[in-house]
Amino acid sequence: MWRTSLYLAASASAEFFADIALCPMEACKVRIQTQPGWANTLREGMPKLYAEEGVWGYVVIYYYCYHVHVLGDPPASISFKEI
Repeated sequence: MWRTSLYLAASASAEFFADIALCPMEACKVRIQTQPGWANTLREGMPKLYAEEGVWGYVVIYYYCYHVHVLGDPPASISFKEI
């Protein structure tokens, strides 16, 4: 029983820190894919996203995933300026 609890805690903490590290890259990747011509690479897009949107530009992907996976309904429209 204690091993299962330990594995669950380790898995949850690993996911938490991985999400923090990967969220900015995921947000930039989504922006590159959905807005052609905005940027060509992550190296070009990351500073541009931060300059245009600030920290909120990085967490917009969490907002969308929360609606889809937790609430079960995607938002009707999502804008990087809405959040």
